[in-house]
Amino acid sequence: MELDDPKKLDDYLRLVHHCLKKDGIFVALFMKGAHRVIYFPDGRKRVLWEPDDMVRSPFSDYFTIENENILDHGYSYMPEDPRRPDIKNPLGAKTGDELQITIFQMLFKKRHET
Repeated sequence: MELDDPKKLDDYLRLVHHCLKKDGIFVALFMKGAHRVIYFPDGRKRVLWEPDDMVRSPFSDYFTIENENILDHGYSYMPEDPRRPDIKNPLGAKTGDELQITIFQMLFKKRHET
């Protein structure tokens, strides 16, 4: 999820909640890390999240989660390569560095509308 603006995030979660059927499940992948935004040279951005963020608003306003649904999914390698100086890693990884970012998966269950 790249939505770092609280208003846009709330609007997005409200839309997903509205589109799901009763007891629907929403599966999302997140880049794991202390909550912050990282920027790529081409303008792309990513928001890093922790599983604990998912039990707080605005996520908790629309969905419930169970901790056993948290799954560390894999790793993203984004090393800089001297042969490709046009590709820069916002985390500063160099060729041969270890794992950079853990991806985790969350299963969100639609909260019943009141």
